[in-house]
Amino acid sequence: MAAYGMPPGKLCAIILCMADSVAACGIALGLQLAWATLHWREAIRSLLAELGVQAFPVDVLDMPLPAHTTPALYLTHAGLTLTIVLLSALPAMRLVKRLSSHPPRQ
Repeated sequence: MAAYGMPPGKLCAIILCMADSVAACGIALGLQLAWATLHWREAIRSLLAELGVQAFPVDVLDMPLPAHTTPALYLTHAGLTLTIVLLSALPAMRLVKRLSSHPPRQ
């Protein structure tokens, strides 16, 4: 860890901040895309049908897709996304802690 020039705690904080910023950008973009897909589903379906793609096939799903959803569902999925991305940073932070206990190679 001496090669990085910072203590392991600070390096772990940087990893956590990077994971937090990735999660925040992903959530912001994902929520907008989900909202757009739900509101302009028919326009998206017709555009993709012109390209030969059958989007939102109801016969496969056996149920119609909802054209709206509750804000609670958006918040739940945003919270799950944030949790998953922050948990994915834990192995890197654990590796930093483990490597900091080894003496540097000469």
